[in-house]
Amino acid sequence: MLALTECNTARSHIRAAMVENPVLDWTDVLPVDGTLKIDDNQAAKLAKTGRPKATDPLERRMATLDSLMACRSDIFQRLEHFFDPFASPLLFFRTPCFDLPHQQQMHSRAPPPLASKNSAAAESQAEATHVIERKRTYRRAHPPQGSSLALPSIRLTTGKDWVLKHQAQELANYMRSSNIRAKNSFPQLNDQAIEPETTVEEKEDLGLWDKQDVIRAGHWLGEMLRKR
Repeated sequence: MLALTECNTARSHIRAAMVENPVLDWTDVLPVDGTLKIDDNQAAKLAKTGRPKATDPLERRMATLDSLMACRSDIFQRLEHFFDPFASPLLFFRTPCFDLPHQQQMHSRAPPPLASKNSAAAESQAEATHVIERKRTYRRAHPPQGSSLALPSIRLTTGKDWVLKHQAQELANYMRSSNIRAKNSFPQLNDQAIEPETTVEEKEDLGLWDKQDVIRAGHWLGEMLRKR
C-alpha cells in the first residue's frame, strides 16, 4: 500500500519494494465454490480454532482460505474495512471481487412452528449470513492521470503452495500496464525516464524467505536506488 501511494515524485518517495507472499485483496479471499458466507458466529469460532498454530511447523505451512478468513475476521471489525484500497491494494487497480453487502441482502426465513431454543439460535445465525457471489471486476486507473505519482520498481516472491499467489501476478500485470500508460502519456520523457522493474518470482512450497533471500533483497533494493 505504501509503495503504491507514497511514490510522489515531487518529494521524497518510495522507489522500490520487495514483498513476500502478499495479501493484496482481502475481498478475493473466498471459498473454492466462489461464494462467501459471512457469519458472525462461525467467524468467531473459526478465529479461535481455524488459525494455524505457530508452534506446529506443519500447520504453519498450511496457508488455507479458511485460515485467511479467520485472520480477516480478527483484523477487520467491519466488512467495509477490507474494501478500502489501503487494506486491499489491488483495489487501486480494479473493482472488488464482490459487492459490499447491505442489510437488505441478508437472507431470512420464517421460524418453524414451536421453535425450540436451538432452532431459534439457528434461525438467528441464518439471518446473519450473507451469500455473496463473485462478480466480474473492472479496471481502475492508478496512478490517476495528472498526478505526481510514479509507481516504484517492485519484486514479488510467492510460493507454489501460497493460496493467493495469483494476486502477485495480477498486481504485476496491472503495474506494467500503468507504467506503459504513463510512458505513452509523456513521450517527451521517454529518453530520460528509467522504466520501473516489475517481476514475480515463484519458489518451492510456501516460498518463505531464508537468510540468503533477505541478503538478495538488500542487494536488489540498493541497486534500484542507485538507478533512480
